[in-house]
Amino acid sequence: MKYTNTILFFYFLLYGLFANGQTGIPKFNTNLTQSLSTNYFIENIGQYSNPDTSIGSVQFGYEGHGMPVLFTSKGLVFLQKQKENTNKEIDENMRFKERYISLQWKGCNPNATIITEEKATHYNTYGLLQKKAWGYKKLTYKNIYNGIDIVYAFCQTNKIGFEYSIVIHPGADASLVKMLYNGDIKSIETNINGSLIIQSDIKGFVQSLPQCFMMTSTDSISPAYLKQNASAIPSPFIIKQNEIGLEIPVYDKTKTLIIDPFVSPTDTLIGLDYHKAVEIDYDFQGNVYVSGGEMDSQYMAKFNAAGNLVWRFGAGVQLPLVGLQIFASYAGWIVEKTTGSIYLGGMRINSSGLYDNYLSQGGGTENWKMIWSSNYGRPRMFFAGGKICKDYNLGELDPTVSAFTNALNITGVASHCPTTLNAREGQDIVDCVIDPRDNALYSVFPITDGYPSLNNKIFKNTYPYSATSMAWQVPTGYSTLLEVYNKAYLGLGGPNTNAGNMLAVNA
Repeated sequence: MKYTNTILFFYFLLYGLFANGQTGIPKFNTNLTQSLSTNYFIENIGQYSNPDTSIGSVQFGYEGHGMPVLFTSKGLVFLQKQKENTNKEIDENMRFKERYISLQWKGCNPNATIITEEKATHYNTYGLLQKKAWGYKKLTYKNIYNGIDIVYAFCQTNKIGFEYSIVIHPGADASLVKMLYNGDIKSIETNINGSLIIQSDIKGFVQSLPQCFMMTSTDSISPAYLKQNASAIPSPFIIKQNEIGLEIPVYDKTKTLIIDPFVSPTDTLIGLDYHKAVEIDYDFQGNVYVSGGEMDSQYMAKFNAAGNLVWRFGAGVQLPLVGLQIFASYAGWIVEKTTGSIYLGGMRINSSGLYDNYLSQGGGTENWKMIWSSNYGRPRMFFAGGKICKDYNLGELDPTVSAFTNALNITGVASHCPTTLNAREGQDIVDCVIDPRDNALYSVFPITDGYPSLNNKIFKNTYPYSATSMAWQVPTGYSTLLEVYNKAYLGLGGPNTNAGNMLAVNA
C-alpha cells in the first residue's frame, strides 16, 4: 500500500506546546490547574436548584466535593451523583444515581443576614445563564440564633472541604444549636475519632470532632488565632436519630465561645482528577484556556496573557446534554482564535465566558475532539465522534448556522448495537487532524469489542469526507488505544474518555 509520509503519530504533554516558545503561542508561568477547582462560596445566579426546599432557597454553592454543597437560608444540602453503567462513555443511555442529604439548623432564624467577605478577583459562568457569579472566601450568617453566628470559611491547607465556626456571643444560649438531617440518609454515626459520618447508599461526608475555643472581646475570630492563641476543648456530637446536638463544656458565658468543625467528603476518590488539566488552547490576544477536573463536573478557565485567572465556566447542575455532547467525559472544544469565542460541542460561549445564544440542536454526535477546517474559504468545525448503534463517526457543523450540518461515516464499517450493557462497541475516533494544504483528514481509532477492523488504525480521507473518499488505512503498530480508556493519568485506570492528543501533520 502506498501513502505519503505526511502524518506523525505520537503522544505529547499538553504543556509542551506552551513551553517550547512556538510562534504565535503565548508564554507565561502560572498554575493553570488552580482554576479547575475552587475554594470559594459561589453566589447562586440560577446554576443551583434545591431538592429540599423546606430548608430555604439556595444562596451559595461550594464545588469542591465533586457535586456542589448548597448553602441555603436555613442550612446545607449535599448533592451526590454516581454513574451506574461505568464501562461506557456518557451518552443518551447513561444512567446516574442521584442522592442528597440536607442539614437544617433546627429552629434557626430564616432571615439571618448573610455577610460575604474576601471576594474573588475572577468570576464564574454557567451553562446557558448569561450572568456572572462571584465567589467569596467567607460567609457569616449573622444572628442565625439569638446572639449566635455561623461563619463558613476555608482552612489554609490543601484539604478538600470547608470549616464552619459557631460563634456563641456572651450571654447566648449554646444549647439552641441543633442540626436536623434529612434526605437520602443510610446511616449517621461517629467514628473512633469522634467525627460525625453521614452516608447515603453511594457516598457521604464527615464533620470532624468540634473543638471549642474561649475568646475575649478583643480577640480576632480567624483560623490563625484559633490555631496559635487558644486551647481547644472537644465538644462531642450528641446523636438522637437524625437530630444532632453538641455537648457544650462549662465555660465563662461573659466571653465568646467558638465551636469549630471541618466538613470533608467520605469518598477517598473525590478530587482524584480535581486539579488535573485535560485540554488547553489559546487565542491571538494571548489568552490561554484550560479545561479539566472531574469527569462529570468539568470546568473551563480563561487566563489572560499575564497569567491571571479571568473567569471559570461550568456546565452547571441544570444544563442537560443538549444537542451535541457538551462537557461530558472530557468532551472536545475549540477556541476561535480571532474572537476568543469557544465552541463546547454545539454550544458557544463568548470571550467573557457567557453563553451567546448559539446552540446546535440535533445530530447527537459524540464529541471527543473538535478541529477547524478552512474548507476552501467556507469554514467548518468537525467533531471526532461516533455513536453507539449509529453508522457515523464524524460530525460536521457550520458555525454560521445553529442547525447540525452532517453526520458522516468515514470508514465504511456499519455500526451495530452492543449485545451487553457494558460492551465497548462504539466506533469512536480518538483523535484527528486536517492537512491545511488539501483538507485531507487523518483519524485514529481505538480497540473496541465490536469493530476489530478499526482497532488502532489510522485512516486518511480526502475532502469531502465519506467512506468512498478513503485514501488508505494503516495499522499504527500499537495496541494502546482503548475505547473509553485513553488518558491514563486520569483516575485509577478506570474508564475516563475516548479523547486523546496524538496526531499532528507536517508540511
